Amino acid sequence: MTNVKHTRIPLFLFLLLGSPGIQAQSGVRELERLQQKYPDEEYIQLDVRKTVRISVEDDTLSVTRETYEEGLCIGDRALGYSNRSAHSSRFSELTKLEAYSVVPKGKSYSKRKVKDFTTSDFVNSGIFHDDSKETSFRFSGLTEGAKTAFTTEHRIHDPHLMPLLVLSMYAPLEEATFTIIHNKDVEIGTQLFNCDTLDLEYSKKEKGRDVIHTWKFRNVAKLDLDRRAQAALYYAPQLTLQVKKYKTENGEVRVLENLDDLHAWYCNFLGSMDNDETYIAHLADSIAGDLTDTLEIVSNIYQWVQKNIKYVAFEEGYKGYIPEDAEAVCSNRYGDCKGMSNLLNSMLQSHGIRSNLAWVGTRDLPYRYNELPTPNVDNHMIAVLEHQNEVYFMDPTHSNLPFGMPSPFIQEKEVLMNRNCEGYKVLEAPLAEAHVNLLKDSSYLTLEDRDLVGIGTAELHGYVRMTFFDYRAEQGYDFLKKYCRSYLQKGNNKFVLDTVWLENEQDPNLPLLIRYRYHIRDYLASSQDEKYLNLNLEMTDPLQKVDKERKLPLELRYRTRKEYTYVLDLGNNLSVNYLPENQKHDGDKFNFSQHYAASEGNIERSAHYETDYILLKTEDFTPWNEYVEAVNRSFKHRIVLDTNTP
Repeated sequence: MTNVKHTRIPLFLFLLLGSPGIQAQSGVRELERLQQKYPDEEYIQLDVRKTVRISVEDDTLSVTRETYEEGLCIGDRALGYSNRSAHSSRFSELTKLEAYSVVPKGKSYSKRKVKDFTTSDFVNSGIFHDDSKETSFRFSGLTEGAKTAFTTEHRIHDPHLMPLLVLSMYAPLEEATFTIIHNKDVEIGTQLFNCDTLDLEYSKKEKGRDVIHTWKFRNVAKLDLDRRAQAALYYAPQLTLQVKKYKTENGEVRVLENLDDLHAWYCNFLGSMDNDETYIAHLADSIAGDLTDTLEIVSNIYQWVQKNIKYVAFEEGYKGYIPEDAEAVCSNRYGDCKGMSNLLNSMLQSHGIRSNLAWVGTRDLPYRYNELPTPNVDNHMIAVLEHQNEVYFMDPTHSNLPFGMPSPFIQEKEVLMNRNCEGYKVLEAPLAEAHVNLLKDSSYLTLEDRDLVGIGTAELHGYVRMTFFDYRAEQGYDFLKKYCRSYLQKGNNKFVLDTVWLENEQDPNLPLLIRYRYHIRDYLASSQDEKYLNLNLEMTDPLQKVDKERKLPLELRYRTRKEYTYVLDLGNNLSVNYLPENQKHDGDKFNFSQHYAASEGNIERSAHYETDYILLKTEDFTPWNEYVEAVNRSFKHRIVLDTNTP
């Protein structure tokens, strides 16, 4: 790495040039001021600057990105901020990196330049291989009053892939500046996200042939992401940038002015595929067999790809945008989302079924096509079928996903469906109804002395079925019993799962049936001639309220409905003395009910719980907590039984 020469000397470096007394006094005053301002923090960001320079050189667009960050340790436990890193790839080449710390030393300061940088492959979650690199380094001597500074410079090699300028809110921020400098021959588009409530100033000026845009932020609070909150991009202040077009001596060059341009750019990569239509057609025909119903054919081919092709995200350079040839994916028996979707789409089209490839961003990305028509809006590819006024979203990368259901992580996200590169259509992946993701559990119960013995059947539908298989790590029976216990546990920690077996295991389009037997030791309580039994068996732990201090919405993967039925055989020795009252709680986003009934020799309790949301907003916290109180109260209700005397 070569060193960066700063065009602006940070304020605290001027202190190094003065006398020791001035250094100490100024440093102490600054430290005390910030400690009073941020009494609960260990580290703050003093100054963050992100600059993008865009120019036309020899009829070619030149783009560089510079970042400077200066921080201060205001607590004595700031060592956790010592390790830093910078990332690079084929599209964003790291060309310069410099880092140093300024550490208190008696009445003066000592500048410690970072000399050791380690570059390695960057392992991204869910990506088996790509060309991303991570250069790691460590600031030395961080203690109270120490300062950090580092600068990076990247060269952007494709104007379609402009960087997001995001404020990292891992610590409070005193001041930040976003600057975009571009030739007048370049037309750009920008948009701010999550900046409405910030102290922000924007200015624009011209200097020669350059246009300079500047956004200044002050006093940006630290972002503490609550557990199960949406991704940080939903909250972090950020500036998106797109190059719309630029002028050259040979005329105007369009880059990404609108969604038409983005679709056209994507189609360049689809045109490079070389699918062997004969091979793919023979394979599709063999899977379809004698079937004539279109949806049955599509479902069978979809399941074949799910079960026979292993998902491996392998991306390098433009391979992150080019689908692998269908025949290659089939021969290799693995592929990424683009390759697997291309194989599925090619097989369906070879059979005369007009499916289409489609791009989509997962729920980690907050953007929509009309506000950000750039590749930053997408990170996934699927296949889509329009058939008899219905739309089927097919993600073959997920081996346990039922046919016709979108992956949970693209629910409510926009989908850019290609139409053989002659056009496109923007769709929206649906939010699966709660009743589609159903857990239906029923038990027939008997009492053996104080033990409760049950024979049960659980039905798992939709995403609930999918999740069961997603986390089933082993196939052996011992693991199955241990794993199923978490799904089936009843009553308390004395629950013993005696035996379990599965039905409909191989067909993801059928509900999974779990047959099981169990017992709960010492579950029946007694007092003189009365016996007490709690038939609220499904909830072994109380529901949890949302913390009143929580600031961010709470996100679930999907909506669910759970139904439970218990039939207790009283035999000849017991009769009903008391049944709890029926309970019901209705809300817009969550509800439950339970019902008791007694007939000759039996007691039946039925209950249902429904969460009809995947994003619980802050205004829903109070209704949710009221719901939790109602449900938890109901769990304490017990039936009372009498012992029949001869």
